[in-house]
Amino acid sequence: MSFRKLVHKNAFNEQRALVLQGGGALGAYEAGVFREISRRLLEKKETNDKNLFYVIAGTSAGALSAAVLISHFLEKNSWYGSSEKLVAFWDGLKSITAADIIIGMNPFVNYIWNYLHALNPNIATGEAARRFWSSFQFDFTNLGVPKAYLPIIEMNYKFFNPLSGTFWRYDYTRLRNYLNDFIKFPIKTSSEKGEPRLLIVCTDVQDYSSAVTFDSYEKLEDPRTNENSLVTDYQGRTSRWYSEYGGDLDQEKHTVFYDGIGVDQLIAGALGKYALDHPLMEDKISKTKRQFWDGGYLSNTPLRELIQCHRDYWKTHPLNAKEKIKKVPDLKLYIVDIHAVKQKTIPNNLDAIDDREHDILFHNKTKYDEKVSQLTTDYVNLTKRLIVLAMDNGIPEEDIDNILNLEVSSKKRDGKPRAYRDLLDGRFNISKLWHIERKDDSDAIFGKFTDFSSRSIDNLIEEGENDARDLFSEQQEPL
Repeated sequence: MSFRKLVHKNAFNEQRALVLQGGGALGAYEAGVFREISRRLLEKKETNDKNLFYVIAGTSAGALSAAVLISHFLEKNSWYGSSEKLVAFWDGLKSITAADIIIGMNPFVNYIWNYLHALNPNIATGEAARRFWSSFQFDFTNLGVPKAYLPIIEMNYKFFNPLSGTFWRYDYTRLRNYLNDFIKFPIKTSSEKGEPRLLIVCTDVQDYSSAVTFDSYEKLEDPRTNENSLVTDYQGRTSRWYSEYGGDLDQEKHTVFYDGIGVDQLIAGALGKYALDHPLMEDKISKTKRQFWDGGYLSNTPLRELIQCHRDYWKTHPLNAKEKIKKVPDLKLYIVDIHAVKQKTIPNNLDAIDDREHDILFHNKTKYDEKVSQLTTDYVNLTKRLIVLAMDNGIPEEDIDNILNLEVSSKKRDGKPRAYRDLLDGRFNISKLWHIERKDDSDAIFGKFTDFSSRSIDNLIEEGENDARDLFSEQQEPL
């Protein structure tokens, strides 16, 4: 195929993608956002019940929500009912707390808190106090969150420090059981069947040089070392469900096999440092057991992983077999940001300082990635237009091929040489990008990510739905 035809050919349709952040209980906000987005999209004539989203990438709480949505699609072969299923999932996680009853439902006690706050702003409002003591109940009593985790106190003898003699760990057996009520494992999907793709991001605590991504799509190629040796397990078996991560050299790489996304892969992206049951998986290259933590430590907004997996998959797709420069579907992106970037006040007490630090650590850090991606696309489009211009002016295609095959200074991810052609291969446009951002909350507390109280979860779902409605109504642009 000539370069001219390649430039103008629309080999694949544009795909709609959703990125969901991690944030514990704040994930309920994403359920509200999804309910509004899905309602609007499914009302459009050009959106049917099969192409609502082609890919959903999630970290931590966002990964749980993404898995519920994709599992629903596989069960019903339709997106209809998926938003109700996700809201039901978050409804099941919420619980009435003592603070809900004593403060939230008691106007007199709530008034006392608000009165004291008016006298001294460093004292919490009634709503902030309700949230704090609800979170305290979930984190530091033997009640825990009934459908998520059980707090367990442990002794710390390492330094015989009386100030740190105990600490809390968390048993997530409850969450594992609860997930099985909403998700049919393993999650395996296929582009050939028109099924959406699920990407889950987590952290290898023993080597966090790169994030680990678990994929509901089978890879299109077998796993190999840089020397082109096939990677297999001890029985000589291989699989095309695998994750590769780590450094460029073989001795720095890790390859983990799995059979579709199971509960271990999903949990791997959601459990924080104090969990008792982090999943262990075997690296088939180093023959070592790897432990996985919450993906938020490395990529709480998994846009980079989505872009890389999208490009890698479609670049090697059979539809690209005869293309000189591989074409990848453009993406229309929706990113839900649940950690408020802007805050009106300066934190001036312990809880406010810790809360703001938490937002800073886990907020959306992909804005620069978005700019780089758009700039790269511009350069690629310029290069393709120059190729067409050269051919129009009589430059032989063979001469253009020779230039494209020249080696450049940068290397591929596996350390192998890269040619100019590789810079063009698989590049795609982000045709439209929406950010739905949760706003600053004057009653926010540091423990907001573990506040699974009924009122807080209900408020977050409603807030997400309202913010999405306001954003798309203001922009008045097609989704």
